[in-house]
Amino acid sequence: MKQALAKTLLFVLLIPIIDYGVSELILYKRKKFGKEVYFFVKRWEEFHALPKNSLDVLFLGSSHCYRSLSPKVFKQELGLESFNL
Repeated sequence: MKQALAKTLLFVLLIPIIDYGVSELILYKRKKFGKEVYFFVKRWEEFHALPKNSLDVLFLGSSHCYRSLSPKVFKQELGLESFNL
């Protein structure tokens, strides 16, 4: 039980750290390359612009995940709000 709690706590603590790191990387890329905005920056900004608690499903993964899973289909077929990051 203690091991499961420790793993859960570690996971919960790592998410904000990873989010902060990715945000800092995006800011660094913007400063370094000027006004050029890369695709992943746009997607990350779209994700952060969503209203809080507005998603039922968040898809994270490789290009296979991005190209295979359509939030429109999930909305139409299952009524779930989703975002493919």
